[in-house]
Amino acid sequence: MKALSAPTAILLTALLALAAPSFGGPLPPSGEETCYDTQSEIPRPQPGRIIFGSPRPANVPAPKFIKLDETGIEMPEESGIWAMVQDQTTGLVWEVKHNKDGNADAANLHDADNLFRWYNPDPATNAGTQGMSGTDTHIWLQKLNEKQFGGFSDWRLPTIHELARLAEYQRFYPSISTRYFPEIMASFYWSSSSVAGFGRYAWGIYMSDGCDYFLDKMLYAGYVMAVRGKPVADNLAGW
Repeated sequence: MKALSAPTAILLTALLALAAPSFGGPLPPSGEETCYDTQSEIPRPQPGRIIFGSPRPANVPAPKFIKLDETGIEMPEESGIWAMVQDQTTGLVWEVKHNKDGNADAANLHDADNLFRWYNPDPATNAGTQGMSGTDTHIWLQKLNEKQFGGFSDWRLPTIHELARLAEYQRFYPSISTRYFPEIMASFYWSSSSVAGFGRYAWGIYMSDGCDYFLDKMLYAGYVMAVRGKPVADNLAGW
């Protein structure tokens, strides 16, 4: 069989690439444990380092949740009533939503149907754009902390990296464990992270498929989920 010339081979490769189906969203984990550069094997990344294109930080274990009641006391795994969950891999405690019935209830801070505008009046952390006040994330967090939900007053919005750790890419609609977050919306959830260099936009996660995305702070409303605990460090500059 006669070998193809270099130009012909390149053209054929391009045509095959165009003909192949294209799918959005993250690639599933490959199970590969050995790392390479363009030529040879290299050491594996240090735990916690984020690699572009990977569905979660390299070598970081999946979340391991325990249920907590409204006072922060651990509940049995089989319990049907809980208010928060703690991720034992990060120490973070997450609010759990309820009353998912298609009707928003502003009086209920934990109602799954409530939508909020992104708002942060602090110029040190809002990247130059406060967002839209009114039915907003800032007021909601103030009320949550005034109430001392779970006995604490340090609830906040998660960073994009913390929120992304909840996503499970083998799950869809929603892409999060409904064993611990049974009334999550398969929709966009705000993070506290603004887009670097474009402060009008803030990052979030679509809990339909676990993909990160950003929305205009001035135009859109999204869902929210509060978190507390020592912020989880990340090594991904530029987000």
